[in-house]
Amino acid sequence: MEWEQEIVEKGFSLYLELSKKGYVTDKQGEFVQWYENRHVEEFIRKVIEPKGKVMIFMDEETRTLQMVPDIENETISFTNEELKKELRFQDNKDVHLFYFILYLLINELSQSQDRELAKRLYMPMEELLEKLDQYIDKYRMLGNEKLEKISDKYQVDVIGIVNAWDRMSVFKEGAINHVQTKENHRMYIERSLRFLENEKLVKIKGKNEITVTNKMENIISHYYHQITSKNKIHQLLHVDLEMDNVEGGE
Repeated sequence: MEWEQEIVEKGFSLYLELSKKGYVTDKQGEFVQWYENRHVEEFIRKVIEPKGKVMIFMDEETRTLQMVPDIENETISFTNEELKKELRFQDNKDVHLFYFILYLLINELSQSQDRELAKRLYMPMEELLEKLDQYIDKYRMLGNEKLEKISDKYQVDVIGIVNAWDRMSVFKEGAINHVQTKENHRMYIERSLRFLENEKLVKIKGKNEITVTNKMENIISHYYHQITSKNKIHQLLHVDLEMDNVEGGE
């Protein structure tokens, strides 16, 4: 397909502007107007996003254009090494646990495809801790042989997730100051959530209630509301309840 020069110039100019800070506000009205031109938006969807490995979308609530890296974008997304440095992780096992927590939040807080089901507004910290304990207990009972099959199928180091969780101490409600104790489950989760909050992907209300931001909702709608991606997350979380998922291939 051939594009008019004006459309190409506006599309690339918008991409370059978004590359500076990752967002453009409605105060920069010219760029917002360009994006709302259906030909420019089509050029962005068909050329800029796949070639630049990015997603560009409008946050309707704040009238802010956002650009975030695609999953495969190694240039502007965080590498495992960067995550380990930012979050003081020991190794890649901690990184995989971090992504597992993210999968769990997406599964719990994203809009259901069944529009008749109400979207959850938040998830309490205690519930997140409890669910992580439950999932990892079930994975642990499957044994390493089945976990290796799960890891290969879903490309997630499930054994590493279990090991990372197990080497931390259990947070005990009522402790005088859990921050001053040995690394525990709650400390790990709080550190991970602070990082996600700094990236404007989640909000923590009252130090206990976790909710996703509009930016995160837009990412979810692009990545995870595709049937395949959504089902993979569901199957990974419930693989112990549906044993056929362990044996089957892609």
